[in-house]
Amino acid sequence: MEREKATRLLNDILDGRLLKAKDEAEEEIEKVIDRKLAETKSEIMRSVDYILGRKTLAGKEAILEILDRAVVDTDFMAQLSENPDKALRDYGLTWEEKAAILSGDIRQVEDWVGKLTPQQSQWLESRLQ
Repeated sequence: MEREKATRLLNDILDGRLLKAKDEAEEEIEKVIDRKLAETKSEIMRSVDYILGRKTLAGKEAILEILDRAVVDTDFMAQLSENPDKALRDYGLTWEEKAAILSGDIRQVEDWVGKLTPQQSQWLESRLQ
């Protein structure tokens, strides 16, 4: 009888760990899919802009443009706070770039674009407060 209880307990423990591992794996898969969809959307939008003859800033250029614009354009800065999706929709940013800008991750932004000027880092610093 004790062996049966121990076997059931062990099976319950293993089932719980498997379910947790399954849930974690599903979350990671969803993150990868979301990231790939965002990257694909950005690539499609850049292609559309190219075909239509418009230039979409992406990567380093887009990040620096956003930070420079936030310094001089108070309406844009307010929109970044209140409706970031709308404020950033015309830029070809990846979801990681958007997340770093919106969370104020100065270290990550500087890894991508290099050392920021004090003016460029103002928006990011304000996100940290």
